[in-house]
Amino acid sequence: MNLLFIFLSFCCGLLAFRLPLFILPFLLLLVRTFKNKLTFTFVIVFFALGLIIMIISNFISKLPFESSFGLITKAGTNHIIVLTVRGKFYVRLENNKLVEGDIILLNGYKVPYFFKRLEGEFNYAKYLENKGIKSALNLSFYELKVPSLLRLFNKFTVKKITYPPHLEHIKNLLLIKTINYDDPFIHELIRLDLLFLISLTGAHLSFLRRVVKKISSVFVNEFLQEVISYLCLIPLFLLNITKFAFYRIFLTGILRLINKKHLNAYFNSVELTCIAAFFFLVINPYFVFDPAFYLAYLLTFLFQMVRPSRSVKGRLQSSLIVMCVIVPYNIFTSGTFNLVYIFISLLLVPLIALWTLVYFVTLFIAPLQNVGINTLNLIYHLVVLMKKINITLYFGDLNVLSKLLLVTFISVLLYAFNAKIKPLQKDITLLITTLLLLNLLPLNHYFEYSISFINVGQGDSTLLRIKNKYVLIDTGGLTYKDVGNDILIPYLKRNKIYRLDYLIITHDDFDHCGAKEALMHSFTVKNVITERQYFPLNVNGITLENLNNKYYDDVNLDSLIIYVPFPKLKILLMADAGIPNEVDLIKTYPTLEVDVLKVGHHGSNTSTSDDFIRHYKPQVAIISCGYQNKYGHPHHIVLSTLQKYDVKIKRTDTLGTITLKTCII
Repeated sequence: MNLLFIFLSFCCGLLAFRLPLFILPFLLLLVRTFKNKLTFTFVIVFFALGLIIMIISNFISKLPFESSFGLITKAGTNHIIVLTVRGKFYVRLENNKLVEGDIILLNGYKVPYFFKRLEGEFNYAKYLENKGIKSALNLSFYELKVPSLLRLFNKFTVKKITYPPHLEHIKNLLLIKTINYDDPFIHELIRLDLLFLISLTGAHLSFLRRVVKKISSVFVNEFLQEVISYLCLIPLFLLNITKFAFYRIFLTGILRLINKKHLNAYFNSVELTCIAAFFFLVINPYFVFDPAFYLAYLLTFLFQMVRPSRSVKGRLQSSLIVMCVIVPYNIFTSGTFNLVYIFISLLLVPLIALWTLVYFVTLFIAPLQNVGINTLNLIYHLVVLMKKINITLYFGDLNVLSKLLLVTFISVLLYAFNAKIKPLQKDITLLITTLLLLNLLPLNHYFEYSISFINVGQGDSTLLRIKNKYVLIDTGGLTYKDVGNDILIPYLKRNKIYRLDYLIITHDDFDHCGAKEALMHSFTVKNVITERQYFPLNVNGITLENLNNKYYDDVNLDSLIIYVPFPKLKILLMADAGIPNEVDLIKTYPTLEVDVLKVGHHGSNTSTSDDFIRHYKPQVAIISCGYQNKYGHPHHIVLSTLQKYDVKIKRTDTLGTITLKTCII
């Protein structure tokens, strides 16, 4: 009986609840095990079991919340994540004093969660969803019942060890994995794809275990080496009792010991890993969507199957295995990959393990504190170096076919290395390289027109893709963020756009042109248009027109009103134009076709009149505004007017960047 196939069928059952596409690999497993009746039966049973467990978990998550004890699994400055018998919940808690590991008694009611997010920023809502957190809690009451050991540790270490402020972020990440997603440093780590690496993970713990085993091998036998290597993790575990990596390592160690001592090594290493992973998935089926779970176990499976040696060649093979997992993961999730990551990661893992060991020694041997600070300082400067070099490849959003091909090719490559089939290794490497290079090219841009209303917060920025020509209308602008360098340029590069043929500024309000200088300084912009005389403007056969032919003293009323006549999609961009402009449009262009209307002035009640909507009858209205902005945009009267005429409303503050496409043919 093949435990790996049975475990994979169970995972397919869990995944199929949210992603029906995973029925396909389940069918492949059925075909593969058809001749073995026992395995075939278990594959079907465990697929059904996975599906049933996920259905039950989903049902429990919808039950009303009742007073309960809860374990704090994550704590930030203004929020906590709490685990209860009814599931995990996000709780907004201003000036939070609770820490991870605290046990509290709480009461409250469920509410949906929503987080302010600009284009390209970390998607915290998706992160919570992948952790199985479906709702937030509004607390009516909470009381600390059992304090965490972390409180005692914090009191002790504050007096014993002090770190420079710029190193505190990394220390907290490595030691107790405290992550404040509002922190600019955390955003930088996410942008560089380093957050997963510079945090307490199984890779660092395993490396630390190997170091301790090597040192203890001088004094004790193999069995005691194993015991000591696990005991050395206990201080870290007591500070991180909610961290999955410890439980994975401890359970695997216990299973390995039982298998060796009492079962005469009946199960091989892959089967033991399947048993451990199955145990965790039964306890929390949402682990199957959590990168911390599936990346860790995927790497474990691959290392057990390929079994690289400890020679230089074997270590290079190990690095290749890691890259075969991390590279596709980064490309799939962010559409980017930083080439410097490969080299930085090889240095960071041993440095992090060294620092962890030194840190606990310095609690008792104070003179070694400088060694820990210098090691952490080196880690910090490696992050800074990666930021400066930053050789990032932009693959954009890979289509389903590209993702399937990439996963298939990488699987075959790993098989080829395991089976030592060198011709196949070369052929598959060439195919992977070709596929990735093709995805670096903007090939799809030649076959479609598209318009993207970029989520720049309280402001406007609209991108037109007209075959291989690119037009940006307004740049947005925020006082607290560099929209040009932090939002627009990364967004353009993720979409494989490396130049702008035209930058059109509709008027001089900061929320429309505030990022203009930064964009022009750091990006190729061929033409800048701010005046009416440049219209009509022909771009690859599409004639952009300015429909505001009057001059006004008011800067908003004087905005350029851009009409985009795609063959199957007519778009009217109102900038900050108001009701007087709408009256002029109805008089001057009474037969104008409008499929999509970008609502004037971010949904203010100074625009979008009843007469205007009734006359042009747009199918879709786009509102570009910031989440809970101080102006109250969009105004409730505007929303009521649009709803009155059955216009579909799409808002950047709730949906993020909105893209509409139409084929050329």
